[in-house]
Amino acid sequence: MNTQIEQLKTELREFLELSKTITPKWEASDNVIISEATEGYYLAIFDGPKTNTAQDPKNALFAARSRNISPSLAECLLMAVENLELIHEQTDLGEYAAWDALQQILTIWEAAK
Repeated sequence: MNTQIEQLKTELREFLELSKTITPKWEASDNVIISEATEGYYLAIFDGPKTNTAQDPKNALFAARSRNISPSLAECLLMAVENLELIHEQTDLGEYAAWDALQQILTIWEAAK
């Protein structure tokens, strides 16, 4: 499991570095995602035959909010994993609970791929 934890931390760090290089904060308006850096250009438009037009505004809003919150979530998850590792390594009482929590995190992470 230690290898899986290190892989998770590597993936989170890579994601955080990547998030520093992409278009800044996104916002959704109707079925369009815009960004402060796009100067009026659209990043994405949710419509067309592959989507449900009633759902398009919700899709755009979710995509924009997901993009904005994802770096913070990755940073929080990395911190939680590192702290659980410390608890597992340094305390007798929390050893098994921390290990169980790390296993649950890894299970969820792998299922999302």
